[in-house]
Amino acid sequence: KNEYTRFIYIAWTSAAFIPLLLFMSRGSFLGLTVYLLIESYYSRSLFKKRPAKASLVLLSTTIIFTVSLFYVDYLYVNEETKTLNYEDAFQIVLEPGLGSSFSSSINDLALKDDSRKIFFSFYMHYGRIESKDPTTNWRLDIWQDIVYDQIDENRLFTGYGYKEILPQMTDPTAPGRLGRDGLNENVHSYIFNIIARGGFIQFFLFMYLYFCIFKKWFEKNKNFSVITLILPVILTASLDIAMEGVQYPLIFFFALGFLLVNGQNKP
Repeated sequence: KNEYTRFIYIAWTSAAFIPLLLFMSRGSFLGLTVYLLIESYYSRSLFKKRPAKASLVLLSTTIIFTVSLFYVDYLYVNEETKTLNYEDAFQIVLEPGLGSSFSSSINDLALKDDSRKIFFSFYMHYGRIESKDPTTNWRLDIWQDIVYDQIDENRLFTGYGYKEILPQMTDPTAPGRLGRDGLNENVHSYIFNIIARGGFIQFFLFMYLYFCIFKKWFEKNKNFSVITLILPVILTASLDIAMEGVQYPLIFFFALGFLLVNGQNKP
């Protein structure tokens, strides 16, 4: 009910979680970043007339982000954290010498593995997009195989259906796609899973679904603020397994339905 309280809550919780997401899930980190940018844009008028209050929010958010950054840095990056407890973790903010500097913490966290150094290191190789990050390259390989195979088999518009594991996941020339336990059948992308299962016909049907949601929202609220919920979710799910499970899509679509049916004017 209070827009200031709402925005402050968003800013504080996001500041606390961004360092953790940067380390554990680049897709979630990217989605949350986009979410914050959209929220900041829609909430920009809240603090224009109260610069002092805006400064306090910015300062408090920065403090929370800094504490979280040092904590995650100390917990996951430093080798001396085998027996970490909460008191030790937060002491690094208070005592010099126990933790890295602010800038080095960001650097350590972002560059924890070689994959962090090559966040955007994509390149073309024999007509295919590849990455020096093994995890990213593994997914790119699957996604491109799906599209190229569908073109070769004239399935680009109809897909492979839902009765069996996608043939690209059981390809003997690309071992390891089924995972160590042999049970993985997810392509780790909402968009490419839609295309693989139902082709571009299903893809355009999903696009029409989201178009109808935007249209319905605009008719009721005369704005497109529902994009705050939809875009970050789609972006994150397009880079990982989220929408290929059960809980995530249920929560997402129930949330959209609740917002539309109950006349909410902001997600």
